[in-house]
Amino acid sequence: YKEFEEKTKNWTKDDEATVANGFMQLFVEFGQMKEMDPADEQVQLQVRKLQDYITDHFYTCSDKVLCGLGRMYAGGGELTENIDDVGGAGTAEFAGKAIDIFYMKEVKFQFVVFAHNTGLTGIPAILPMTRA
Repeated sequence: YKEFEEKTKNWTKDDEATVANGFMQLFVEFGQMKEMDPADEQVQLQVRKLQDYITDHFYTCSDKVLCGLGRMYAGGGELTENIDDVGGAGTAEFAGKAIDIFYMKEVKFQFVVFAHNTGLTGIPAILPMTRA
């Protein structure tokens, strides 16, 4: 929360509107991808774009934080409705699935790097390790 306050403390109303519109535009783009496989490289690049936007404008959006946001986006209620309003019905759920896939790929990658760097082999492949 402190980071968010620091990044936004000098924003004008116009700044707030510009950043909010830019954020929602990301979901318009997700909506245009809804017919694609959420694991498609283009969709996964959109997830990274979302993560970077959040980090650049609000707070550090780690993979773990992004995963939680994805579940909130698809979890129903006002947030889901707002996303679906700009991207079309099902956009929030699609973005949530794409984020889950992104997160699982990142966890798998981190495990492989960890196993390689430590010489560990034969360990079950689900060790949740997140980047800060």
